[in-house]
Amino acid sequence: MPTAKPLDTGLYTSLAKLLLLRYKAAHIPRTQYSVKHHALTGQLRSAQRGRGLNFEELRHYQIGDDIRQFDWKVTHRTKKPHVRVYTEEKEQAVLLLIDQRNTMFFGSTQNTKAVVAAELGALLAWRAHLAASPVGAVLMGDRPCNPIMPQRGRAHTTELLRVLAGMNQRLQAGTVEDQTGQFNQALNALLQMTAHDKEIWLISDMNGFDANAEQYVSHLAHKNKLHIALVYDKLERALPASKQLPISDGVTPLSIDTRSVSFRNSYQQSFEQRLAHINKFCKKQGVSVALFNTDDAIETQLSIALNTRGTA
Repeated sequence: MPTAKPLDTGLYTSLAKLLLLRYKAAHIPRTQYSVKHHALTGQLRSAQRGRGLNFEELRHYQIGDDIRQFDWKVTHRTKKPHVRVYTEEKEQAVLLLIDQRNTMFFGSTQNTKAVVAAELGALLAWRAHLAASPVGAVLMGDRPCNPIMPQRGRAHTTELLRVLAGMNQRLQAGTVEDQTGQFNQALNALLQMTAHDKEIWLISDMNGFDANAEQYVSHLAHKNKLHIALVYDKLERALPASKQLPISDGVTPLSIDTRSVSFRNSYQQSFEQRLAHINKFCKKQGVSVALFNTDDAIETQLSIALNTRGTA
């Protein structure tokens, strides 16, 4: 019986590695934390939505009601005691858009961007699972995207990661598709999966982020908590000062002369301008943007991003 060809670590991830990330996800801040001494709360409180309670109704006081829930303004105006009734907030579903297009199959040192995106998606999926939240995903490749509707449970999360690992391992150098079209199709698929009150993560190098994509992001951010995890390789941000920098698309070997200071500055400026545009747009929409590079530990970068912006 033939044995499977071993994966090139850094170029590809594996289902086994994605499953093991469950243990690292346990050390990453979650969406919920315990709260005590409140008569109307349950076991969990949401860090995103303040009290972890949804306002249900305003009604007359009944014997046994918690006096801390008195609405004093209404009581004073009507001359009759009124209380505010709350229901416990439900777990917030988590939706992930994970980019596995060919533009993500690039890396100059530790990992490809595709590996970073896949393993970051796995960490967030396990993080949702450990918080008992439903998790779903749109897995974006160079072919039509694969929507996976939100569900709870370890079996569901495992199946999601199995499909993701398979997409990652099918990536090949030398194939280029319509990156903008695929990005917009994936965003549209994500929009069809959600109405409101979702935690959404776009994990991508944002290649193909055009005016249409901006409209999709604006709609997604309107009634959801949206985060962008922008994955990049340090070589995309700045070039080293070397005589000849060898590069390849996996088919054709090339080299770039990076001795020119003006060329290196122009190259870096192009990346920074693109990043500034994304940041400016997202700030207006209330969308957080975090950068994830291909060198540093992914769980460390995620913890820093969450701590910088407050627990998502």
